[in-house]
Amino acid sequence: LIEMLNFNYSISLLMEYAAFLKLRFTRPDMERPYQIPLNNFWCCVFMMPAILLTVFLMLLATYTTLAFAVVVNIIGFAMFYCRSKKGTRVMGRNASKSINGSVGSGDQS
Repeated sequence: LIEMLNFNYSISLLMEYAAFLKLRFTRPDMERPYQIPLNNFWCCVFMMPAILLTVFLMLLATYTTLAFAVVVNIIGFAMFYCRSKKGTRVMGRNASKSINGSVGSGDQS
């Protein structure tokens, strides 16, 4: 059970690393609460050991863990897709508006 939870946590870490690098390249002037004082190349170098070690640990997992992770993540993405298509309201805002980037400008009701 712990191995399965750690595998899914590793997937979330890789998604966070990917989001960090994507925003560094696509939105470099975006206001952030804190900034890493490195250029894009050094950010990639800085993240590489963490990414490689995370992938290495994921490769040590059993097939049961891999199957569990695939099923759980498919269910999670399906639920996310259904909720965003349905137009569910999240914290007073339409979820589809929040997902598309206008997080702070949603209508309050």
